[in-house]
Amino acid sequence: MITNKKTLIQEFSSFIFVIFLALTIKFFVMENFVVPTGSMKATVLENDYIFSTKYSYGYSNYSFPFFSPNIFNNRIFASQPQRGDIIIFRPPNNMDIRYVKRLIGLPGDKIQLINDVVYINDKAIERTEIGTYTSEQGKNYIKYKEILPNGVNYFSYKLKQDDHLLVNKYGNTEIFYVPEGKYFFLGDNRDESNDSRIYLGFVPFKNFIAKGQFIYFSTKEQLWQSDIGIINQILRVDYLPLFIQIKYKMTTNKKSALFTPEKLEQDIGYNFKNKDFLLEALSHPSLKQNVLKHEVPKNYERLELFGDAIINFVITEILFKNFSTYDEGKLAKIRAYLVCKELLCKVAAKINLSDYIIMTYGEEVLGGRQNPNNIENTMEALIAAIYLDSNIDTVKKIVNDLWREFISITDLADYDPKSTLQELAQKKGTKKPVYQVIKREGSPHSSIFTVLVQMDEYQQTGTGHSVKEAEKVAARKLMNYLNN
Repeated sequence: MITNKKTLIQEFSSFIFVIFLALTIKFFVMENFVVPTGSMKATVLENDYIFSTKYSYGYSNYSFPFFSPNIFNNRIFASQPQRGDIIIFRPPNNMDIRYVKRLIGLPGDKIQLINDVVYINDKAIERTEIGTYTSEQGKNYIKYKEILPNGVNYFSYKLKQDDHLLVNKYGNTEIFYVPEGKYFFLGDNRDESNDSRIYLGFVPFKNFIAKGQFIYFSTKEQLWQSDIGIINQILRVDYLPLFIQIKYKMTTNKKSALFTPEKLEQDIGYNFKNKDFLLEALSHPSLKQNVLKHEVPKNYERLELFGDAIINFVITEILFKNFSTYDEGKLAKIRAYLVCKELLCKVAAKINLSDYIIMTYGEEVLGGRQNPNNIENTMEALIAAIYLDSNIDTVKKIVNDLWREFISITDLADYDPKSTLQELAQKKGTKKPVYQVIKREGSPHSSIFTVLVQMDEYQQTGTGHSVKEAEKVAARKLMNYLNN
């Protein structure tokens, strides 16, 4: 009887804990939102289910499932929204319902639509017609790709024929001056959206509920047919702001920002005129998975390709001018070392580049910030971004400064220890060096390899973030041992 009583108490305690955990997640972490209308049709469909995060902008009286009393005046743990965010909020003219729209105008902005083109602070956003779309109801739309000033891009729809009562009013508007503490929203389905142009007006920051992250069930495309998958989508949501709020904002009044490039600019000795180039260079490809349908942010992949070619050119020119007595083969070996992954990671470590890579929390917990591939790619992208923002002479100066200590090495053994060790073996008439991986530690994205090199009875070990790096360390150690 006592055992049964204990079991009941344990089960009841577990039940209470599960309820408490569920309510905590519901109140403070995530918001399940069903899209009520087709006003965002170019991105999300009516009745789509959106996974959204409440912590993204902090919390207000309206962040919770029920209409809360005035616990606090504005927001706590507030993080600033970004232009282009898809946000769930309570409209100021009807606090009993929830809307989902795209954030276009920030406090202090001047917004106007002229002939259906959005102007932000008197400058038209990029807008390209890419095709047409016909809805199940037979309505015909023109499909556009729009790019906001911060690089966020998405699709929008406009009715192909002016058969909508509000088309003229929607496409040509008065000038809107966004007040302090309020924001301007548009629907991606422009001619069928009640938004800040007509009905909604400006939305106070305190009315924000959550940031839309991804669609987990769609009326048009079933979740399990997605090539991303629900588990990967959940892992790739950017949970990092939640931990930043807990770690920093509870202990300081200073605002913390995820993108603070000033220190990096100081370390590389260059201030970007167009910060978008720097933002693109630091953005990891995992961010592509962290968005709602059709919204594709820029990442460093294109810049990485360009930067690889630029670094090769600049390093080749430096070697050609500074080592006039070296033949082509020797120069090629030195260049191969100076542009290899190992060396690029060493250069990146001088400026703490990995600290600035912008990635999803899912990528981070898998060791993405320590992944040599990510660091190498970001370093290449950074050089390309500097070139696009300035010129080749500026790039040459920066590469010279960052690579100087490595270029100054005159002993070829330090550049290519494996080849030098093999040449030493041939001179001594011994067997060729044999390399063997004897240990691998760490996560798949941030492994540490230990390699054993043997040459006759002599052997040494080396460690590194890649097998090649570990082999070079082992070869260098064995060569130093044999020479001494």
